[in-house]
Amino acid sequence: MSVTEEQLAELERLEREATPGPWRVDACEVLGPIEEAHEDVIVLGDADATAEDLAFIAAARNAVGPLIAEVRRLREENAMRDQRDEARELVRRYVEGDCLYEVQRLLSGVSLPAGELAAMRDQRDEEAKR
Repeated sequence: MSVTEEQLAELERLEREATPGPWRVDACEVLGPIEEAHEDVIVLGDADATAEDLAFIAAARNAVGPLIAEVRRLREENAMRDQRDEARELVRRYVEGDCLYEVQRLLSGVSLPAGELAAMRDQRDEEAKR
């Protein structure tokens, strides 16, 4: 299952509006600080809530912010990798004498590892000699 950008934004909003962490479980209660009131938020478990359920609620509250940040970081990293892959494909096509304009447009915002373009040109020249 993939989390959509809208779902991620909603989780981020809920996390931002919730009582700040860290939350903890104390016996059968979930406790979380309210800094300005210097009190604890107490969520009492109902008859069906187990200690494990309450521990999960507290752990999820503490983890959701960092998890959202990690999802955003990984999405950005994947987008950059996709751009680099597209750039490499265009460079390959350029080295083969194709799509100069597309390569220049795409490479204006993407950096390739040093020497990669030159290596591809050298490879093309070697193949042309054969």
